[in-house]
Amino acid sequence: VCVAQTKPDQFPFISSLEVRSLDSQLYNKIGANYALFLHFRDAYATNQTIRFPLDPYDRVWMATGSTSLMYLTNDASVIDVNVPDNPPQAVLKNAVATENTTRTITLGLGTFDYPIRYPAYINFYFSETKELNSTEIRSFRIYKDNVPFSLPIVPRFGKVVEYIISNLSINTETNFSLESLGDSTLPPLINAFELFLISDALNDGTNRDDVESLASLQNAFSVLQEWGGDPCLPAPYSWEWIECSNDYIPRVTS
Repeated sequence: VCVAQTKPDQFPFISSLEVRSLDSQLYNKIGANYALFLHFRDAYATNQTIRFPLDPYDRVWMATGSTSLMYLTNDASVIDVNVPDNPPQAVLKNAVATENTTRTITLGLGTFDYPIRYPAYINFYFSETKELNSTEIRSFRIYKDNVPFSLPIVPRFGKVVEYIISNLSINTETNFSLESLGDSTLPPLINAFELFLISDALNDGTNRDDVESLASLQNAFSVLQEWGGDPCLPAPYSWEWIECSNDYIPRVTS
């Protein structure tokens, strides 16, 4: 982890660093050399923030609701969360739904505090909240900007359906909606929603041979003792007195 200067004369500092372990199958629809920047992680119709011990990975699920939607409580005593991203049962105990099949659930992306220059990684979680009889069916589709985006989704009681979007270009106007299909007798629902932005590819830093050579120079000259961190990254804030290439793994050019 590098805490790096981004403006001249403003010196990096850090107050704390917290680390959480994740199972290898979580969020693995992108390569290990990319980072996910969390934009939000919402649990609908809950009345409290959900985290450890309810979520063994200590993900923080924010309580989210809407006065225009119905709040539903899940009748299942145990919910099978054996899907790739293993959401905690606590976020599936509640859901929001529309009052009838003619209405839609609209999911905006909120306000971004920075320009969107990265693709998105999105997870939707759906769990049926009651045992349905033979005359009932809940079936809906995800729309992006009013265009059909997913195959039909049929939530299951006592289980969770996860819909993953692993690499999607978005902007501040992008929205998703859940709309009932023609054969559905029940309106759409949603339990939880995660949205990340995917970083550029990560690397191990400046070429190792170049780093070792610079370390030898630093040992020889006291004036270089303020050198620290990665010599070339983040660009353009390389160490004083050196210039670097723009390669994926930068080289010191002079």
